[in-house]
Amino acid sequence: MKKLQEGEIIPLTDNYMFIQTFYYHGGIVWIERFISDYLDLPYDKVHNHLTKIPRDAEKDKRLTADMQLDLVLELDGEKINIELNNTNYLGLRERNLAYVELLGGHQYKKTSGKKSKEIYRNIKGTLQINLNGFGTTERLINRYKLISEETNEIFSENLRIDNVDMSKIKGKYKCVDKIEEKIYLWCILFNTNNIYEFKDNCVKLLPEDEAERMVELVDYISKDEERILLGDEEDQEENIRAAKIGQAFEDGIEQKTKESAIKFHKLGVDEEKIIEALGITKEKLDEYLKEK
Repeated sequence: MKKLQEGEIIPLTDNYMFIQTFYYHGGIVWIERFISDYLDLPYDKVHNHLTKIPRDAEKDKRLTADMQLDLVLELDGEKINIELNNTNYLGLRERNLAYVELLGGHQYKKTSGKKSKEIYRNIKGTLQINLNGFGTTERLINRYKLISEETNEIFSENLRIDNVDMSKIKGKYKCVDKIEEKIYLWCILFNTNNIYEFKDNCVKLLPEDEAERMVELVDYISKDEERILLGDEEDQEENIRAAKIGQAFEDGIEQKTKESAIKFHKLGVDEEKIIEALGITKEKLDEYLKEK
């Protein structure tokens, strides 16, 4: 990878950027916004009702970790499993075949760990959202269900597979409704390598404070020279370097979050608002205030 020029960022379709931005460091807030827009739900129906499923990659910030977010949305007393797959995520065919085998069972997935099993308990259905740029469909959002070859009937109403054709942003695409208009902006957000275009779309899609934090986060990761110099070789040395970068970033964002929390507290901002804005727990806020 070449070093980025002034005003350039690494697009969120880059696997490392995707998982660092949306899985680590408070990214659940932005995923809540995306899911709210995608499902055309009021934000308060999604906020604090969306749970990230624990994953092994959290212990090892490798460049080669699976680039897929596994989520559970509790909506009107029912649980929906939502998978958000990055454009470069592999193994979707195998994963969907596994769903065919597991549908109708007590729970949809084989999970490890008590916390994961508890989250997955009593799942009503699964929505898989695949962000791709293949350019093989007419519409931006394409919704599918599995059909039996023998009976030509829908295999299950509990599994829907959506493909979002992000290549549509490269041409003159006409959105069919307000949902597509918003997802079109999200697609630009995912794909752009221009910090100014990224910021412009963040402002259109997110509240001001969330937009500012997302821009700072993506710009921070993009400017990490060690990260820029990493190639695509999946060898042990690069994985070690990627892990070090992840830790360095984590330390930096932790310090920035701490400083912001203390600043807001001194200004008299309500603690609950600080917690929500920064994506931290009450315990973490108390820890920051003790150390000031």
